[in-house]
Amino acid sequence: MKTGFTLLEMMVVIVIIAILVAIAIPNQTPRYARAQVEAVLKYSEDIKPKIKDYYSAGASFPATNADANLPPSDKLINTLIKETVIKDGAIHFTFGNNANAVLQNKVLTLQPLVVSGSAMSPIDWSCGFSNIPEGMEAKGENKTSIESIYLPIKCNPTKTK
Repeated sequence: MKTGFTLLEMMVVIVIIAILVAIAIPNQTPRYARAQVEAVLKYSEDIKPKIKDYYSAGASFPATNADANLPPSDKLINTLIKETVIKDGAIHFTFGNNANAVLQNKVLTLQPLVVSGSAMSPIDWSCGFSNIPEGMEAKGENKTSIESIYLPIKCNPTKTK
């Protein structure tokens, strides 16, 4: 009598190993999506000065892209963003183009923060669901629609890692 494994037994072992490997590999989607949101935050550094300049000139925020001396929303794009809308000082980025599938058509909002009753104080920025510091108020509407798991820590105060 010959000893060894049959083809069926080998196939069962291979299937079991494949299932165990699939379970052991972590889901990388949240990490990739957060990296793309971080890239958009860096991109916003080119837009923020225009809004700050407008505020410094008149102690109000631009209502539209044109008021901020920026291109129309469908022309203010990059590889991850299909539209950038300025409304009442807030910047609304709509993801599209090459963005991760979980970010497609989702919005990330950056809101200017001002010190209540002090137009001379410098402005700061809030993103996503971040907390507004005491003594400051956010301008514009927060339209963030990205799930919190895909936001970096600075845009999501409930996240600890």
